[in-house]
Amino acid sequence: MKAFMRRTTRRTRFAVAAGIVAFASIAGLISTAGPAAASSGWCSVYGPVKVRVLGVTLPTGVYCFSVIGSGLHVSYTSSELDTGWIINFRERVDFYDNNGNDYYTYWGPVHNGYAYGDHTWRTGINGTARSGKVCGTLISSGTDIITICRPIYA
Repeated sequence: MKAFMRRTTRRTRFAVAAGIVAFASIAGLISTAGPAAASSGWCSVYGPVKVRVLGVTLPTGVYCFSVIGSGLHVSYTSSELDTGWIINFRERVDFYDNNGNDYYTYWGPVHNGYAYGDHTWRTGINGTARSGKVCGTLISSGTDIITICRPIYA
């Protein structure tokens, strides 16, 4: 019985290690993909996150942020949220130059009350940006939940 448990433990460790290596390989491929000169987007998981003002903890969710345009021209930004629930949410979009200076901030409207499930929206941002990055930040009741940044370059 002891030998069987030892083999099972080794097999289990090997399976877990193989899974970690496979996940790391896939994550490495995704994270090292070069930025797009035109449209570019990204999704990330957040949570659980404590919203101190309300004394609640938001469950895990997924926030996606995309920049739609070509080169330095931004036609609009597009976002998606998939959440168990969130309260009083809005989005902030910040544009940074190559030196990290925040030169433009767009505030989306506040969606008051509780929201559940899948939500998509896009901004009316349309113009020429400087080389640098644009960041979308999901906010709940004044607390930054998650930020996703995408590069902008000619």
